[in-house]
Formats: sequence, structure tokens, C-alpha cells
Amino acid sequence: MTKEDTFGARFKEFGESKFPSLTKFAEYLGKKRESLYPIIKNESKPGSDIIAKLDDLNCDLHWLFSGQTTNEMIAELRVERDLYKKKYKNLIENINVVKIFLDNAIKVDNSDLDGKMSSNLSIILDKLKDELIVDK
Repeated sequence: MTKEDTFGARFKEFGESKFPSLTKFAEYLGKKRESLYPIIKNESKPGSDIIAKLDDLNCDLHWLFSGQTTNEMIAELRVERDLYKKKYKNLIENINVVKIFLDNAIKVDNSDLDGKMSSNLSIILDKLKDELIVDK
């Protein structure tokens, strides 16, 4: 990781990791060494020709632009996916509980439905509401 985590710092770090000098890096990119300084100083971004050459060198372009490696991004997406799987599983379980409750409620005598059913239904609906709250 670079001391200064900016696009320019990562650009320079990548160049120095692949070439013995910034001059050689610039030559590979078809540029003069001086033309790299505005990029390194975050005064400008490289054009598509430079990006294509960085890609040819197997530069992790996601890392270059965001500071986050592709592996880190994948790990975060996996955690998020697992969270949604858990929420989905809980939702299905709650739907099944409601289905069982409603199936049983239909079998209950109509005179008992008003108090007992509305109380149980209220509890289940509150639980479902808590499960369905999604972070924005």
C-alpha cells in the first residue's frame, strides 16, 4: 500500500514495480517522463491509450482507480451476498410461519378468531417488518 493513497501514487507505484525507472515506464507508455508527472501529482488522469497499455501489463485497473484490489472487492461482495442469503432465508422462514399460522387460523372456530388471531397476526407481522428492514 502506498503512503499517499491517491490515483497518482498508485500509478507511480505500479510503474516502479514493473520498470527499473519512471523513464523506462514512460518509454513503454510511449510518453516522455515529464508527461507522467501531472498524472503522478493527480493533476490529470491518463488517456485511454495509457490505460490500455497498463491493462496489457496486467495492472489491476480497479485498484488503480479506487485503491481497492479486485480481491478485496470480491471479498466484500461475498460478505454482502452472504448477508442477503441470510435475510432471504429468514424471510422464507417467516413466510412459512405466516402460512402455517393462517392455515391453522382457518381451522379455528370463528368465535375465537377475533382476539386470538389479531393478537398472533400482529406479533408475526411485527417480526416480519423487523426482518424486512433493509439498510439504505
